[in-house]
Amino acid sequence: MDGAAGPAARGDTGTIARHLRALPPGERPAYRAMADEASRLAGRRPDDRDREMRTITTIAELRGELDAARAAADERAGRRANQLRR
Repeated sequence: MDGAAGPAARGDTGTIARHLRALPPGERPAYRAMADEASRLAGRRPDDRDREMRTITTIAELRGELDAARAAADERAGRRANQLRR
């Protein structure tokens, strides 16, 4: 498809991963499906699309886990600081 634009058409996995992280988990499968279709319409090869989407999903999941771990650590540190202030 001529004139296809967007991160999936460009193969911009970093942007797609950021979008996936920003979405609620229940909306991520639909975004992945739309990104895959945009990639297909842009003429990206199926093998490349599959590999890219697996990589993107892994990156988004790992970053989500890291964000959750950081938030939990921050919460624990806040509780400790409050205990020390008492």
